Amino acid sequence: MGGTVSMGRDEGIAALGLRAQRAIAVLWVYCAFAASGTLLIAAFHFGFDPPYLPSGLLDTGQFVAMLVAMVLTAMWIYRAHANLAASGVSGLHFSPGWAVGCYFIPFINLIKPFDAMKELWNASMNGDQRFDSPAPPRIKTWWFLWLGGNAASNAGLRMLEFSSQQNQALPIALMAGGGLALA
Repeated sequence: MGGTVSMGRDEGIAALGLRAQRAIAVLWVYCAFAASGTLLIAAFHFGFDPPYLPSGLLDTGQFVAMLVAMVLTAMWIYRAHANLAASGVSGLHFSPGWAVGCYFIPFINLIKPFDAMKELWNASMNGDQRFDSPAPPRIKTWWFLWLGGNAASNAGLRMLEFSSQQNQALPIALMAGGGLALA
């Protein structure tokens, strides 16, 4: 009873695909909440004041969706890297745990997640040339948007924390962060 269950290659790929579908579905929910929040920020910036503003509900929904998306995405990344190791791919720089854990360490999270995803992509798609291959454009674009969205959102939150209500750059920074995150 206490052993590991061995899956064939096809079952492992199907399970990974199911994890990806779940993570993507929750990411779409997160995007809907983020887009709603970004639209509300834009509405306030341009002088619209809706009579009923469910901003607390939007904030809570966005936070919960973000947490669930983080967990599901981390599970997918872990399983994808574990599949590489289980398939006998040698010379990997990232263990499944490190591929996930590097997202949560300050400063390291600015470089290593990109390297982990590049390794995952190249080891999965490029065979023997996997480690010498540059990152494909979609990985580079994802990483640029990830960093840009986080930087703009953090800048907007810092402005909100330390500035007056009249700061004109605040809604622009928050909208830029939301827009990059949605892309």
